[in-house]
Amino acid sequence: MTEQASRDWLCALLDVHGDLQQKWQHHDHRVQFISAFTASGIDAAALGVLARDLQRGGNTFSTFQVQYFQGNAHIVFEGYPGLRKHLTGTRYLAANPKVVSMGIGKLGALNAIKTGFVVSVIVSVAFHGLDQLMNDQRTWHHFVGGVAADTIYAVAISVGSWAVVSGVVGTAAMLAIGPILAVVAVGVGLTFIALYIDSHLQLAKKIAVLLEECEGQLKASIDNARQVKSYYKNDRIGFLKRLFAIPDVRLFDER
Repeated sequence: MTEQASRDWLCALLDVHGDLQQKWQHHDHRVQFISAFTASGIDAAALGVLARDLQRGGNTFSTFQVQYFQGNAHIVFEGYPGLRKHLTGTRYLAANPKVVSMGIGKLGALNAIKTGFVVSVIVSVAFHGLDQLMNDQRTWHHFVGGVAADTIYAVAISVGSWAVVSGVVGTAAMLAIGPILAVVAVGVGLTFIALYIDSHLQLAKKIAVLLEECEGQLKASIDNARQVKSYYKNDRIGFLKRLFAIPDVRLFDER
């Protein structure tokens, strides 16, 4: 590649990067809004898989019961298991990985909430990392503040979802899609509430400002420490007198 070709390639790359930055800054709020519902979208996909499997077994709204055999909790399904693709049995341990992964029962609902929390944090890190890359005005303060705020909201949504869902999902007979459906509905509702609160609270910006202030204070403390160290090296006796409030009385001029 010649020197001129290299320059042309670099100029074209910079133009593309500039266009991407403009598009990102124009649509970043929309992307952030959509990304807030990523966890609920994953749960909704799991709900769709479960609903289709139950439909193959005869009824999408079939129920299950929690029964105990030899001291272990089991989930017993109704319908025709031979027609299903995933839930091919009539009875599973409540902690069975297949049952839990499909969001059935309390353990399934808890697993869906935990997975949603992890996904929310990962999406937040990816979004704010890309935002810092595409926006020259963003610093590490905005990255940490954004991820911290999203994590706080994710914790609140997860705790609120579990508080609601655990009260709904009991040991009595209920819809098989009930637990994961409750997780999706409650998660979406709490996410809307969190977005509304943050539109007024602006938690990420407040954390970013706090980090900038802490950084400024830390730099000032380091500068003061360096000045003190320099003063000690230049005049140790004067430093000790000033430290212990001893009057600096000198009978003779040292010059």
